[in-house]
Amino acid sequence: MGWIQKLHETYENCYELIDKEEDNTLLPVAHTVLQAHIEVIINEKSEFVSARALVDKDDKKTILPCTVDSESRTSGPGAHPLFDKLQYIAGDYVKYGGTKKHYYDIYMKQLEDWCNSEYGHDKVRILYNYLMKGTLIEDLVNHRVLHCDENDHLLSKWNGPKDETPLIFKAVSNQSDSFVRFQVIGVDDISALNLDPDVQKSYISYYLSKGENMDLCYATGEITMCTDKHPKFIRFPGDGAKLISSNDSSNFSYRGRFTDSKHALRISYEVSQKAHNALKWLIQKQGIMVGGEVYLVWGTNNERIPIIDSDTADLLGYNEQEEFVINTEQEFASRLKQAIKGYSVELDHKSSVVIMCLDAPSEGRLSIKYYQELPGDEFLSRIEHWHSTCIWRHAYKKKGYMVRFIGAPAFRDIINAVYGENIGENHEKAVMERLLHCMLRQEPLPVDIVRMAVYRASNPVAMEPWQWEKALSIACALYNKYKEKERYDMALDENLNHRDYLYGRLLAVADHIENLTFDKWGERPTTAKRYMQAFAQRPFKTWTLIAQNLVPYQSKLGPKANWYNDLISYIHSKFDINDFQDDSPLSGLYLLGFHSQRYEFLKGLRKKDENANNDENNN
Repeated sequence: MGWIQKLHETYENCYELIDKEEDNTLLPVAHTVLQAHIEVIINEKSEFVSARALVDKDDKKTILPCTVDSESRTSGPGAHPLFDKLQYIAGDYVKYGGTKKHYYDIYMKQLEDWCNSEYGHDKVRILYNYLMKGTLIEDLVNHRVLHCDENDHLLSKWNGPKDETPLIFKAVSNQSDSFVRFQVIGVDDISALNLDPDVQKSYISYYLSKGENMDLCYATGEITMCTDKHPKFIRFPGDGAKLISSNDSSNFSYRGRFTDSKHALRISYEVSQKAHNALKWLIQKQGIMVGGEVYLVWGTNNERIPIIDSDTADLLGYNEQEEFVINTEQEFASRLKQAIKGYSVELDHKSSVVIMCLDAPSEGRLSIKYYQELPGDEFLSRIEHWHSTCIWRHAYKKKGYMVRFIGAPAFRDIINAVYGENIGENHEKAVMERLLHCMLRQEPLPVDIVRMAVYRASNPVAMEPWQWEKALSIACALYNKYKEKERYDMALDENLNHRDYLYGRLLAVADHIENLTFDKWGERPTTAKRYMQAFAQRPFKTWTLIAQNLVPYQSKLGPKANWYNDLISYIHSKFDINDFQDDSPLSGLYLLGFHSQRYEFLKGLRKKDENANNDENNN
């Protein structure tokens, strides 16, 4: 029950703070969102004024009152209380050739009951008086919003010239299925009934006052109006999976332990509505969707929360409009602390952060795969720990802009680097969940993920150069995280004489020597890159082949090669003789040595270019 109570608490804390004009708004109780196809305007005298077809997707989005039955209806007679399809609200539906069952009487009786209650609203009464005339379709046809054939029946499809297609056929495929909403002008400033908060409050008070199915709510402990039918459309519009359902009384959903579904669970209608509406709002606002699986982290007071699957660049305020650069570990540490401090202004030990993972094992059922509550300061501490331990130097493009930063890669980037972009949906969800546990439970990084990352980064010829560069730095970050207790430096460590690290340095020198002889840097794979996968498996034997293939490039460099030859000899001297001749596979540490040595070379080249540019400017 904890998740229902937390969502209910979030709704109560946030409802008054939400801008109701936003695309993603927190819905009122007993309301839902559907797409309307027609908007009708009537005046204070209940007279038809005008109408229009709604074509724009955002314009179609309509908040409307609903009942328990109407919200969960499939094709049954559950009429929405205010806006609905023509078969419900048009008295002349049959006259104009409507083929579906006509529910006009049910709709009008329900609307009349609302109007005659103590919570009735003047605008709703005006609408009721208009619909009582039974001329809605006639008015829409006369106004050229709906179109008929020669028998005065609504056209099911448009057969005329394509360039003359009426707007209604761009809004809905079949006119008879049109969903209609209303405006009432001449009463007050807010004419659209779907945007009028007074109309919304009127319906909520009316519906909750009916007092049907009074029982004990397990969430609040109060005797109140309860329900067995709970909302759907939770993850996205059209989503039929429900979190709470008890309509299966024959396949042992609750039988054997309870005689009736209400003995297993009883939730008040108001709590169910608030909890589900808060969940929908949070998913649209900050949920992370992987296939059909949703990862959600939120604060119950709508606090600003770090995005859990983002990389460090995003956490530190990456701006998509410019190049993002963090060059030093000191700058990284300072900015990380500053970012965490910014979040901690709202998230302290008194705040509650909820982590939730939802997935649908079947079409109609939604399950909670993961649920955890943390104090705000502890949550931020775990986020900071992840970004400061799964750390390496990265440089790649994001949305067309270059980012150079020190820190942790994003979860999705890790998955693509380790398993490729064609990873299956179920596999991707499983890996995402394991990474989430590493961050939020501080579990060790799984060794199979680290090994796969090292294996992929050791095969540069299988990827585009930019993909390999990204995979390489991510593999280094993951190995560094895996060996968190050793904590390797990103800067070249001249005192680290581990066999694997030294072999990685040798490979970087060979790669650099060959690159120096190209007309354009990295114009083709070097011998070191082509042999890299074999080198990781049998370094001593493969290094002999690489060294032999390196001779022509050393000759081409001439005297320039002397310094690099001396560097190779220097690295050789740091090996223990038995370690150097050991031909067993290398660990991921060799990638750290390769990347660090390579970075030193590239840093030197950049500095040389900067000095050359400064000299040219001075001249």
